[in-house]
Amino acid sequence: MSGCRSVVATAGGASRCRWRIVRLSCPTGQVCVLCVAGEVDRTSMGLLRAGLAKAFTGRPDHVMIDLAEMSFCSAQGMDELVEAGRWASDSGVDYRVSGASRQVERCWSHLWAADLLPARFPNAKAALLAIGVQPDAGSDDQAVG
Repeated sequence: MSGCRSVVATAGGASRCRWRIVRLSCPTGQVCVLCVAGEVDRTSMGLLRAGLAKAFTGRPDHVMIDLAEMSFCSAQGMDELVEAGRWASDSGVDYRVSGASRQVERCWSHLWAADLLPARFPNAKAALLAIGVQPDAGSDDQAVG
């Protein structure tokens, strides 16, 4: 990413759910990307909540949740992601979700009113471009998608 500095943290280890955080320092402000992988269900909700809490630590200007590597998400997990978006909105933090599966998108559209849903993008690159983060030409940086 052009002009960005990143810091990576991970959690979850061998758990069915795991996450990593990439923090970018860019001209548009501080960007925190929470990449969620594996299965989010009742037994792994604590890990998702911990990742969301870590993503908002330091009050970044932008929080992006990348779900491209998430293989399953319970309704409770989807609700956590929507609630995090509400909290972000109330706190003045830009919040977006990228890479949600068709199943998650379909559930969200049936379970929640459109005005309650977070901004959604097909992939991390599109979400970052919408923030104003420009990828480096020819960059092999795969940290966020």
